Amino acid sequence: MKNLFSIKVRSLLFGMAFFHIIFSTSTLQCQELLLHTKNLDAYVGTWEYKTNTETFRVVLKRGVLYSPDQTLMFENVFGGHLYIKDGATMADHTPYVADATADHQKMTVYASNGDLEHESVDPHVLQMGFFDRHKQKDRTGKLVLLLNNPPQLHWTVHKTAEMTALNSEEDHPWSAPEEAILTKISD
Repeated sequence: MKNLFSIKVRSLLFGMAFFHIIFSTSTLQCQELLLHTKNLDAYVGTWEYKTNTETFRVVLKRGVLYSPDQTLMFENVFGGHLYIKDGATMADHTPYVADATADHQKMTVYASNGDLEHESVDPHVLQMGFFDRHKQKDRTGKLVLLLNNPPQLHWTVHKTAEMTALNSEEDHPWSAPEEAILTKISD
């Protein structure tokens, strides 16, 4: 019998596309080839951006997430965030990160640099999914590791079509800034 080869693209975790390859033999045995990652440990820790009017903190840990049907697993960093603006707490989703067995559904930040080709992985850029629990909406973005001392992350979330149409953050506040440079404050 003939071998089957298929590539599946699964859209999970806030619209980020992850690839899963299955090679099936005539005996229907499957071998899964998962994504390669690099340098994820450099992103683990607590990162903070602070001004006189804003505090934005992201807590990240490394872990493995599974697809809803448990057939796909990939390494990434995930965590929660705290955002205080003008003295008001807009969001605090950092307590869940401390528990290694925390429900991943409670996390608000997911990021990975996974790629099918090991040589193609950029160790300094993670594609990110961000879930705003207050709005119950997803956004995508990226985390760029800046090789400064102390280490810094360039946090960027992309505007959605809805936000562009409103043309005002005041009309549609989110629980995190669109862009910030965060400094690592602890491992």
